[in-house]
Amino acid sequence: MNEKIDLGQDLTVEELRSLYFDEDALRLPPIRLFRINSKDMRIYYTFEKKSHQFFPGVTGFLKKVLPTSPALINWQIEMGDRAEDFVAERAAYGSLMHTLFAVLLIERQFDLETIHGIVSDYCEKKEMNVDEIQWSRELKKDIVAFAQWMIDFQVKPLAIEVPLCTWRYGIATLVDLVCKMMIPTKGFWGEVYKSGAKAGQPKETTKDCEAHAIVDFKSRKKYYVTETDELQLAYCEAMVKENYPEFEEKDFRLFSWHPKDWVTAPGSYFTEHTNKHTKHEMELLSELYHLKNDVTKYTRISFKGVVELSKKDLAENFSRLTLMEIVSIEETKLSENEPKK
Repeated sequence: MNEKIDLGQDLTVEELRSLYFDEDALRLPPIRLFRINSKDMRIYYTFEKKSHQFFPGVTGFLKKVLPTSPALINWQIEMGDRAEDFVAERAAYGSLMHTLFAVLLIERQFDLETIHGIVSDYCEKKEMNVDEIQWSRELKKDIVAFAQWMIDFQVKPLAIEVPLCTWRYGIATLVDLVCKMMIPTKGFWGEVYKSGAKAGQPKETTKDCEAHAIVDFKSRKKYYVTETDELQLAYCEAMVKENYPEFEEKDFRLFSWHPKDWVTAPGSYFTEHTNKHTKHEMELLSELYHLKNDVTKYTRISFKGVVELSKKDLAENFSRLTLMEIVSIEETKLSENEPKK
């Protein structure tokens, strides 16, 4: 009888699928992408022609190549032991917020009365103890703010939470939103000065123009921009263009969105990050990461069997598994759980 190998409850392997894509505008992602989730790392991988290719997630990648901001360091010192728990809770909140935004983007409506039940079920599944009433109120405010943004910019989703990787830079992620939207754009749209020294000359004005955009959602309420925000979107654009050649020559606008802690009227921060970083800079950061890091060397201790004090050597109760061994075990579980045809 095979002994069960315990990799830990915090480690899972899942095949990633787009929550939505516009069949008239996009193909399915060209390659199947899987993700290993653990407390300390996310590793993406493909499995094509009986070969695995592994990628770090873009967030983990950027943490390795960019310096930690002094403000974040000071905050971590002030928070002390509470910092890790706070970050974990806000990350969980952000994940749920992303999921609910996807529902609104796809269905074009959302019943706010269902929020508390959704929060309760989510926390039970995650085995989290949070202020569910506070979370529910915050999510309602954020959903209303997001809906107002969708209305103001006439957002038309093309793909939501689309899993993509890039061989050029060797990273992967879930791209929050690829869309078309109406964006106020400055230009010379036919108007002229009617009087004064410039009478009759073209006048620069603003009008709403449809544009392709990639938008990254954040759950933070304070307004600030980080280099990580900018680069994350730059790499997302690279992934979209690499995986969808039809967009290779398309000029994408890059934005981050996060809600305000609004009181009287729904509000949010919508910040543009287009063309903030060059391809050369992105290549150098990728080269630096892969020079010093290799996700394929990830290992994890597994536990099995019964611990017996009569044995002096407990080596049978644990072993260190390689990344390929972990993937093999988890892929076997996935195949066993697939419905029989």
